[in-house]
Amino acid sequence: NREITQSANPNGGRILLNMALAGVSTMSIEQPAETVLFYDEKVWPNGQYLVGFTDGHVKFLDEGEWAIAKNSLMLKLPKVGKALPSTLGSGWPGT
Repeated sequence: NREITQSANPNGGRILLNMALAGVSTMSIEQPAETVLFYDEKVWPNGQYLVGFTDGHVKFLDEGEWAIAKNSLMLKLPKVGKALPSTLGSGWPGT
């Protein structure tokens, strides 16, 4: 359901997926503990970023850690399936 993208962040925002991983086999992700799967689009009041990684762990990152981790949002990995459309979710409340 659409509410799954809502963040509990007091600053608002949504939980976003790393679209660079759309259509990618998990076996091709070389560093799953360092590759972002989903993330909160806005910084939290404590100055940290909430991030979930492809190995399953979730944690808050400080600004320096986020600057490094967000590089995985631009990965160029081989696609094995059809990628999700870039318009997925557009028109939903809050978008």
